[in-house]
Amino acid sequence: MADDAKLSARRMRLKLALEDLREMKGFGTELVTLIIPPDRQVSDARSMLQNEHGQAANIKSKGTRKNVQGAIESAISTLSRYKTPGLHHVLLSLHLL
Repeated sequence: MADDAKLSARRMRLKLALEDLREMKGFGTELVTLIIPPDRQVSDARSMLQNEHGQAANIKSKGTRKNVQGAIESAISTLSRYKTPGLHHVLLSLHLL
């Protein structure tokens, strides 16, 4: 019974967080959304982000390149706090001007 209450509370928090996210506005190229399924390692996601950071160096616009790389760096920094896989991890990073 207590597990059902905990699960219900988690679902409600997730629903409220998603509603808050729907209202956010930003430039699409500067928003990083990363979803890590439970069967993937966090280190795989971190290495993918590092690869994307390198690819972002090819963006011609200096401002966009800086903002995209800043968002990716923020995502990598946040991701480095998570060492073990488990439940789905969802990470959102937005570089604000």
